[in-house]
Amino acid sequence: MPPRCTALYGASRSASLPRAAWYACWVFDTSPAATRRYGQLLRQKCGVERLALAAALTRSVRQLAEAGIRSEQPELSPRQVQARVAERMYGTATARRLFGSDLLS
Repeated sequence: MPPRCTALYGASRSASLPRAAWYACWVFDTSPAATRRYGQLLRQKCGVERLALAAALTRSVRQLAEAGIRSEQPELSPRQVQARVAERMYGTATARRLFGSDLLS
């Protein structure tokens, strides 16, 4: 665990510490004060709002992964790109179950 995490939150994540605050301490380009404020803002949101934020972040990650795959291999079909995104996000075994081995070769 980075020393910064220990300084901010103690040696381990306690049940009372928001998970987002715990994981946010691993981001080193954010000040401790900003990290704490982010945790406070998340705690003020209801579950539906936090779920919507998580879904938006997941969409962003998927779009970035797709853009990276398309730039690395522009010859891939849209279905092959989907298979590669699934492989990157969920692992090869899951991607093969979803798309078959032929799209990942």
